[in-house]
Amino acid sequence: MPKIRPLYWIPLALLLLLGGAYLAVFELPYWQTPRVIPVRLSNAHLENGDLVFRNGNSFMSDRIVDLSPEKIELSHAGVLVKRGDKFFVIHIVGDHFENY
Repeated sequence: MPKIRPLYWIPLALLLLLGGAYLAVFELPYWQTPRVIPVRLSNAHLENGDLVFRNGNSFMSDRIVDLSPEKIELSHAGVLVKRGDKFFVIHIVGDHFENY
């Protein structure tokens, strides 16, 4: 078995440590927040294709709001789709966020 040289595992250990610290500071608070926010709307007022504007509760949503020159607290939009008696939201995100 080859001998493990410290010069190879030290950068890897630092990368893992920094990655874990990043996740703990920036992402963990968002993972612990509820993803469903109760909203009281009558289905009689909603239609298939309605637009929904919102401010998400994720790290990326916060960055979008921070970078907005108008400082409008909206991070993205969605389209309502009705299937039976239930509504679903298809989220609209620009192609520059294709990896998220």
